[in-house]
Amino acid sequence: MRIFTLLFIFFVSNLTLVEAQETNKRELISVQFDTKFRQEIMTNDLLSLEYAISRVKGDYCNWLNNKGEKQSTGIGKVGKAFLRLAKIGLIDYPLANNFMIINHEINGHAAASIETNQKVREISIPFKYYGKSFHYLTKPKTQVFDAIAFVASESKPNYSYTYSDLAVDISAGMNAGNVLRQNINKNILSSGRMHLYQSLQTLMSHWDFWRYSIASDYGASDDVSYYLNFVNARHVVIADSLFKPENSNKLIKYQQENFKFLPDQILSAGYVNVLGDPNFYISVYNVLWKYLIKGEPVSKYKKIGNDRFSFMPSVGAYLSPFGIEYFGQLSVSWHKRNYILNVRRGSNGYGDKFSGYGIKVLNLIETDKLVIGGSLDYFDQPKIQFGKELATGEAPGTTETKGGKGLMAQVNIDYKLLNGNVPMYLTGTLGYKSTGFVPGQFIKATPIISAGIAFDIQNKH
Repeated sequence: MRIFTLLFIFFVSNLTLVEAQETNKRELISVQFDTKFRQEIMTNDLLSLEYAISRVKGDYCNWLNNKGEKQSTGIGKVGKAFLRLAKIGLIDYPLANNFMIINHEINGHAAASIETNQKVREISIPFKYYGKSFHYLTKPKTQVFDAIAFVASESKPNYSYTYSDLAVDISAGMNAGNVLRQNINKNILSSGRMHLYQSLQTLMSHWDFWRYSIASDYGASDDVSYYLNFVNARHVVIADSLFKPENSNKLIKYQQENFKFLPDQILSAGYVNVLGDPNFYISVYNVLWKYLIKGEPVSKYKKIGNDRFSFMPSVGAYLSPFGIEYFGQLSVSWHKRNYILNVRRGSNGYGDKFSGYGIKVLNLIETDKLVIGGSLDYFDQPKIQFGKELATGEAPGTTETKGGKGLMAQVNIDYKLLNGNVPMYLTGTLGYKSTGFVPGQFIKATPIISAGIAFDIQNKH
């Protein structure tokens, strides 16, 4: 992983020397319904909502930005920069932060609770404005300090749960942020440009993973620390009595002596996620220089290469049901086609090794009316124990074991319904995935079906 990180530092330091790839001008925002509440679709819907709100909050206002800037005086330019700074502090950051919370709780924990057959008892998503919380969305019934955001789930009666179920549920919040960044990467690969809201959400989703990973430790009460317990508990017996508050010191000692999957590994994943993502550096540049100073809410996205062939590598990490899974990814534009190649590898200290390989083609077939893309993934993972609805006479601990090697294949279709300044498409996905962990997907074997409408906003700004 150190070699990957050094390569990234080299690539990012040379980004200013390469031209933007502009062979594909489509930039779709979509609203789709998905039968399984997959993170890949739900995070994309959230990004479309962010785009709509970015128009309302004035991201593209000519008077605030630099259209017609040649007629502005030096004082006028400075004044606009201060207004944009105030807008970032008072409006842009709080909204991006709240969207990050919604993504973490709804697209993460709530969606995973449905997948793992837990009953969502309560959802609290307050509007957080710096240190204050305002309950415009939901009001918690339980007593919670400062009304923090949370999803409270409870076990269904006559259902047997496993540590794998719990690991999937608890890790889903941070994984939703990673999946959201993957959708941003897919969108900017197709369009050749990056919006202010995409840059802000890239930074906020990184912060969501980082703030948990830096605080992960033995005995802590947060998502990644619970995840640490659930992954290790698949291999190490942890007595329920150790989780009582009065036994917290005994629990920490037991963890330190017996766990092989450690907090430092989660912290390392946090470093890799930030340092290995070139879009992190690009987003900092877009917010602080392109928007704040230059007044450009939409920036050309630069990759390494030329108009015929260009690419952008990245590395990062997900919290799989088995432990940390690192990935290397290459986004490629070649002969007007856009590809995303990825390799995933992980191990957990208990002899489990897991891997995955995937290719995604965003526009394999492209005409004026029809765009067809698709993806194919292969994965080789340990088998997973899932909980199940117990039949009459079954033992309470009865579970189902599934998975191992598997495949996922899907086809994406965009069909143009209306022309005009903002063309409208009918968009949908069809496919199938066998049991296993693929980021953004339902973990159990399932058909992949989603449909909705999309709008091409490429010519709007």
